[in-house]
Amino acid sequence: MKAWSLLHLALAVVGFAAFSRRLGLAPESAAVAGLVFGLSGPSVSIVPFVSTPSSFALLPWVASFVLDARTASGRRPLVALALVSACLLLASAPEGVFHAALIAGAVLLSPLPEKEEPIRSRPRAAVVMAAAGALGAGLAAVSLLPSVAYSAGTLRLASGAMGERFGGLGSLPAARVPELLADGLVADWTRVARAPDVTAYPFLPSITPGRVAWLLVLAGLVASRRNRLAPALLAVSGVVLALGPASGLWGALCRVVPLVSKIRFPEKHLLLSAFGLAWLAALGIEAFVVRAERGRRQVFAVLALVALGILVDRESIARRLSPVGEATLLSRPPAVLAEVPATASLSGPAPRLFSIVAHTGWGSDPDDLESDARTNPESAFPEYQGLFGLASSFPPDYDMTLPVRIWEWSELVSDGLSAKSPFPLRAARAVGAIGAVDVLRGPANAVSFRLSRFRDPVEPYRFAARLVRDDDDRRLVARLLSEGFDPKTAYVLDAAPSAATDLSEGRVLSLSDRPSGLTLRVHVEGPAPGFLMVYRPREAAEEAFIDGKKARLLDVAHGFAGVFVGPGDHDVRLQPNTRWLIIGALMSAASLVLLGAIALLPRRRKQSA
Repeated sequence: MKAWSLLHLALAVVGFAAFSRRLGLAPESAAVAGLVFGLSGPSVSIVPFVSTPSSFALLPWVASFVLDARTASGRRPLVALALVSACLLLASAPEGVFHAALIAGAVLLSPLPEKEEPIRSRPRAAVVMAAAGALGAGLAAVSLLPSVAYSAGTLRLASGAMGERFGGLGSLPAARVPELLADGLVADWTRVARAPDVTAYPFLPSITPGRVAWLLVLAGLVASRRNRLAPALLAVSGVVLALGPASGLWGALCRVVPLVSKIRFPEKHLLLSAFGLAWLAALGIEAFVVRAERGRRQVFAVLALVALGILVDRESIARRLSPVGEATLLSRPPAVLAEVPATASLSGPAPRLFSIVAHTGWGSDPDDLESDARTNPESAFPEYQGLFGLASSFPPDYDMTLPVRIWEWSELVSDGLSAKSPFPLRAARAVGAIGAVDVLRGPANAVSFRLSRFRDPVEPYRFAARLVRDDDDRRLVARLLSEGFDPKTAYVLDAAPSAATDLSEGRVLSLSDRPSGLTLRVHVEGPAPGFLMVYRPREAAEEAFIDGKKARLLDVAHGFAGVFVGPGDHDVRLQPNTRWLIIGALMSAASLVLLGAIALLPRRRKQSA
């Protein structure tokens, strides 16, 4: 994880230095500009994440290759832009694609000195950008198409499910705007999780480019002879977008660019501001150093002092925003999980637990972030369970990426826990959980955690003793709620008559659970068929096969799966729909061949000539 984080931070620094070189800066000046970008508040704040740095580190490379498309001929810029576009799409961070498009547009429209720019370079560069974007999408299709197909059933893309209200969650609080000038003006976010008018821990704890960087930005605005409008617009646009609904332009932006409402936590748009401000800082370095009539040694000495000032200004906050913990966090399970064997049970790859703590919280202290960081791993939140071979039932949907029906289950469970209803525990047991993790509150805000095992837990993959059918989802869910989610009953969404169906007993003999699908060896007593309930999301079990022949898969309990199985021994396989994966793989292969032809054919012709 540390190597991954440092690699992308270095990629961002080198990329911005490469962009600065293309702007005309000398190597030493470009290196200092890269340092400004790499140590800006947004840059160091996203280091602990995974997908966001993967896209953020590519933004300066996009700008560099767009400049190449304007100032260089040949196919090289097309190949480079196609590869970086593919990497952006593979990073699975939609804000990265959005920011890259805005930066590419700003670089394309920004005027360059006439001596550096061939005639009609912008139209040609625009064509190269469009072709590279299409080719990059083709290269990433193996991931992109299945992701989009899956997301269509989540709150991210489902029709009417996520609008301006959801998209505005996690906006930059207006009270934090002064922190654009310097860290700590509102709160020290390395120590606390809240402040006046800031009720939640910020997505980006540091948002300033730094005090030395601000001096360079002002120098770029005042003294540079280059175009300053494009980077200034990027910087201002990032702040406006980050403020979300508070900016007053949010509704119009969401209607004009629907993608804006799909990117939760608008505070992320300060990453765009970080790029714009670093661009202005690069112009400031050029204005004061490159254009100064000094010797090379004097210029180097001045740049060394500037770089030292940046490091002194930013090192402390950068280090505190990325604290490094002991590796035992990954190897030593929380005490609350000590009694749970992390081995596959008969009907699943891992025992399932229901985390009450994840839905209700555990009384963390917002004024003592370090204490919370020590306590949180003991809570056995779903992410910690997953580290030690355990699964989770009804995990909260923190980032709106669960299927809509599973999200509704999560919300229903949360509401039930708030109302002190017994239903959430009954539902967790019905879908195969073996127990629930809760918090014990002691004096002086002391907390500990406990695991309560369910009496007579049931397997998540089992045969039903009773069938309830209805062709109306609302009526079916109402029936399920009124019966308290009877674990022996299959609540099936089906247009068949609601009369009871005779069911034979059945049992699961063995199973094999792999990413490609779940295979169960089952036995049904007969003479009537049995009904196999599979409590995993329908998105992971969209197709059913019995002894290799396709079978009708039914919706069970609002979002799970079930299938009728005839008497005798059978192999039942449930798998996700692989249509878009196959189509995407074929598109990626074809795009790779096309990219190879574009990159290699000219060389072969030259050699043969």
